[in-house]
Amino acid sequence: MKNNLRNSIYGALGFVFQLAITLFTMPYIVHKLTPELYGIYILSTSLIGFVSFMDLGLGQGIIKFVSEYEAKKDYEGIKNVIGVSFYIYLIMGIIGAILIFALTDNLVILFRVNEKYKDLASYVFHMTAIGFFINFIANIFLPIPKALQRYDIATKSEVGIQLLFNLLIVCLLYLGYGLKEVIIANLGFGIVRLITYFLIFRKMLPNIPLNPTFRIDVFKRIFSFSIFTAINAITGNLVFRIDKMIISSFLGTTAVTYYTIPFMMVQLGYGFVGSTAHFIFPASSSLFSLGLKEELIQVYRKATQYSVLISTIFAVIFIVLGNSFLTFWMGADFARSTEGLIPIIAIVFFFQSVSIPAFHVYNGLGLPKINMISSFVGSSAYLISALILIPPYRLLGAALSFGFTLLPFPFYFYYLHRRIGIRNRDFYVMLLKSLSIICIISILFHFFLNH
Repeated sequence: MKNNLRNSIYGALGFVFQLAITLFTMPYIVHKLTPELYGIYILSTSLIGFVSFMDLGLGQGIIKFVSEYEAKKDYEGIKNVIGVSFYIYLIMGIIGAILIFALTDNLVILFRVNEKYKDLASYVFHMTAIGFFINFIANIFLPIPKALQRYDIATKSEVGIQLLFNLLIVCLLYLGYGLKEVIIANLGFGIVRLITYFLIFRKMLPNIPLNPTFRIDVFKRIFSFSIFTAINAITGNLVFRIDKMIISSFLGTTAVTYYTIPFMMVQLGYGFVGSTAHFIFPASSSLFSLGLKEELIQVYRKATQYSVLISTIFAVIFIVLGNSFLTFWMGADFARSTEGLIPIIAIVFFFQSVSIPAFHVYNGLGLPKINMISSFVGSSAYLISALILIPPYRLLGAALSFGFTLLPFPFYFYYLHRRIGIRNRDFYVMLLKSLSIICIISILFHFFLNH
């Protein structure tokens, strides 16, 4: 339990520091690049994230099996998992980079890039292809500290790299450089990130060789778990990557910025819940492999209670003060262009944040299939509604479409609670109380504000 608390605290600290970095640097970056060029930058990073589904979910598989084998002191099993994963990452990394590079001209047309920025966008997407390969290979090593439940190491490394990267971007823009130089810096820090996490891997698992090998029995075991997390990642990207591409195709790159900033603001706030809950996956995997069911239930109950509490606080803050903060942060004109988006996005993220502990427990139990089904249903509903609602209702339609990701919510919790043996009624009573608090405070605030 002490390790769980430490990992939760470090996850929270990592979130707080990364949030602070974003809050201080983003307005300046958007201002210097302009909303249209920042939209191109967001699309390039979204491409990296979207094509990352080609890892076949092996990142989650590494956490699952390394944590399980480490609990059993099976270092031969860890060696096999790392070797097979490395082999797959090399092949898929090359394929993904070639795919992005080859489709650059089509992407420029698809995203409706302004004529005067087409050459710049092509350059950015070509560099993105190289950046994808570097970041993809780094994903072999990123899960290791988490699998070994050393979130302190993961947090310190990620925060340090992000801080230096954002400071460099600010300096480049201050000195008069533009998007090209920002993308080159992004590429450089991808290399730094790769080297950093490789050294961490070597220090934490000094006796595990890094040799790309392929063993069909090992691959089948990892793949039987990771294929569902891979499909889950694909459908998740429909929400967090393709939404920007759909918006760009209908409304242009500037609209991507006006939607992404408030969305990112709310997402970062609720990210506090996710940052404190990552430890649940390796912890539940270890407890389940050792047959400690009561301890697993205790971890899930406490994590869910804290998730509901924190999510309620953030929902109230964003609904009541979100637009005022956006006005202060990005300016009144920017806030007027995004009016009505924050409350809708905040409520959707409330429900998604509440489900984070359940998501990690499902993976820990070896049931990523349930996460995959839930994500597929919700993302499919989102994609269909986005194509219907964005053309007539523009950015408000995008926010409303985001709510369709919650379609599988009731079944998702019902099945997990039945599986681990706890009552659904207790969960829904807790959820109803939280929603009542959010509604009452929001209504009272707007009543007194208007009188």
